[in-house]
Amino acid sequence: MAKSHDTTIGEMVKEFDSLTTSDTTHQLKDQRRLMVRGLNGLIAKCSSKMYYRPTSGPHHPEIFKKLQLRTEHLTRLESGLLPSLRHRITALLLSLDPSDLRKDPTGKVKMVLGILSELEQTLDQIHASMDTIIPVPTVKPSDVTDDNHLKTLKAFRTSRLGMNVDDLFKVVAELLGDCVSFIETWGQPSNNESQRRAHLLSMTSIFWNSIDMTIQWFGRSEFNLLQASWQSEVALVEDALDELLEMIKPIEPKEEEDDQPDATSSSGEDDTSEYEPVIRSDEVIQLAKVTIPLVKLSRLFLNKLSKTTVTKEQFGLATSEMSSSELENIVSLTRSISQCIDEIGDSLHDGENEMLVESGGHLGKSFKRILELLDLHLIPLIPHDDQAVDPKKWFSEWNKQFALALENYMSMAQVFPQKDS
Repeated sequence: MAKSHDTTIGEMVKEFDSLTTSDTTHQLKDQRRLMVRGLNGLIAKCSSKMYYRPTSGPHHPEIFKKLQLRTEHLTRLESGLLPSLRHRITALLLSLDPSDLRKDPTGKVKMVLGILSELEQTLDQIHASMDTIIPVPTVKPSDVTDDNHLKTLKAFRTSRLGMNVDDLFKVVAELLGDCVSFIETWGQPSNNESQRRAHLLSMTSIFWNSIDMTIQWFGRSEFNLLQASWQSEVALVEDALDELLEMIKPIEPKEEEDDQPDATSSSGEDDTSEYEPVIRSDEVIQLAKVTIPLVKLSRLFLNKLSKTTVTKEQFGLATSEMSSSELENIVSLTRSISQCIDEIGDSLHDGENEMLVESGGHLGKSFKRILELLDLHLIPLIPHDDQAVDPKKWFSEWNKQFALALENYMSMAQVFPQKDS
């Protein structure tokens, strides 16, 4: 398949060579058409495959085959192909400088076509490596319980590599689409050429950030990947905490306003503020107050995990024993924490007694299961600084405080009055 694409690029270069002796009146238009054809072909190539497409199923023999070859392709992707993609996209953007195109259009077009040919080869090679690293049919990481020994080829990691490459190709396709728009208007009378160029450079910055993050991903430990998921949940929990604090905030009495209408206000409009404070019942306020310690303890737990430092050697001992299913379970349980807290906030707004009790119960179960996994795999490996609290004691004390806060919440949620339907 790659060979046919290379032939197409070769034919385009030959077609370009024939254009250099044609009527100069149509030469610019024909050159532009060739570049657009090449770019559209690369856009199609970026969109031709999706690597994050997990399917459920108990059998996944392919992930245990060709381990050495797949590991070699991982290394090739990280150290060769992705840096090459960065270099060639950058070269393409530099070649589309308007002043240079005006000075020597024929020479620049030939240079662009050469870059597109190299870029196509790089994309073909990336596709080939990804096809080797992630065999078909792809597996759902949460279903894989026996890949503890696969290290960098665990489904937990390869699935995330697929997501990263999918996202990267979307950015590349969008950037190449902007190049098409830029080239299609090249040479036409216009006063916004500098704006289009600025937009192209802005998209280039986004591409650089995306590909650099993808390359850096290879060096991240599984613990670091877990920490990223924990940190993202902290922000969601903090949002819920802000809503609860707003809920219990006392309503300040409205200041008396002058009877005379404001001369600046429009006649006939309602002067009532569109941000009228919501008056909440005492039961809602009291339950919100009891919920706040629960949410603060959840945030404290997630912050503790996301900021814990463990050496690669220490966590290597843990992750060598953890399958993709166990790692995914930790991610999913962490996600359920913010989801349960969000549901509690919504239920307080809506007066849903059953959901308040159900969400509190789910929150308690989620933390219990996370602690069981962490106590088995991670907590024993956290280094004990002489000036800090022993990690085992810290999590034990946290668990006591959380159990007390959950008990207080559940006892009040169970008697919370159901909102009249």
